[in-house]
Amino acid sequence: MRVFFFNFGVENSKKKVNSHHLFPLSFFLSLSRIRNAHVQTNKQGVKKFVLVTSIGCGASRDAPPAQVYDVLKPVLLEKDKAEAALVAACKKTGMEYVIVRPGGLSNEQATGSAVLTEDASVCGAVAREDVAALVASAALKGSSNGKTLSAVDTSQLYEKEGEAPKFEVFSL
Repeated sequence: MRVFFFNFGVENSKKKVNSHHLFPLSFFLSLSRIRNAHVQTNKQGVKKFVLVTSIGCGASRDAPPAQVYDVLKPVLLEKDKAEAALVAACKKTGMEYVIVRPGGLSNEQATGSAVLTEDASVCGAVAREDVAALVASAALKGSSNGKTLSAVDTSQLYEKEGEAPKFEVFSL
């Protein structure tokens, strides 16, 4: 299966990472690049588009603390547009997709306690290595098709009003 992975960042790199044809491609956020990437990947026979954005986008707008959202608001609003553009394009062409919204990214080693959830109210930190593993799994599993999933580490959840959030883990 060919899968296209689009992550928002500042570097631009494309490489084959395994026999499943998972292509990481990082670009600074641009709506036209999302649309163009979808068109090009569709022409190349890619079956699934994986978009990594952030908790704070779309229905998860109220998940991060207000002060965090306010700082990230300009970027999150652009990521909202990118998510909407991807969903519309995939519905039009029939390409499968999954959107993964990680919480605050850390450079710590993977903990192995990161999970995906469809609960848009959850927020917390998560190691980049854990996000990579979750994204790779989501890319290769049909159960994630058409889903928007938050990625958080269960040991690093943001507590609202002193309580740890209760949510259902999404099984891949």
